[in-house]
Amino acid sequence: MKKGILSIGIACIGFYFLYTSNMDLYNRFLDGLAQSQNVSEFTPTIFAFGKTLKIIILCLGLLSLYFGIISFLKKNKVAIIGILLAILLMVCSFIPFWKYMLKNSGLDISF
Repeated sequence: MKKGILSIGIACIGFYFLYTSNMDLYNRFLDGLAQSQNVSEFTPTIFAFGKTLKIIILCLGLLSLYFGIISFLKKNKVAIIGILLAILLMVCSFIPFWKYMLKNSGLDISF
């Protein structure tokens, strides 16, 4: 398998993991909110879990970037797509999308 295609595949796995982790954090927050009215009780657990997921997604982005750069140095044109996806994945790993989903759901929650 060429390293450029491997880079794209790892980036796609990273985006899927980013999506599922944000949906999981969103559902955990809604479940915790339904169980208790005090948001400060379960918020540290969510943030610690989110930081671990952020590190895993960032590692997947770095691995994808590594394979993309190696493939680019071997003059493979597909590697540019892998490098761009890896950079986008690393940037998206720092954005908490689940908080934006809470704003759109109509809940009145202030952090």
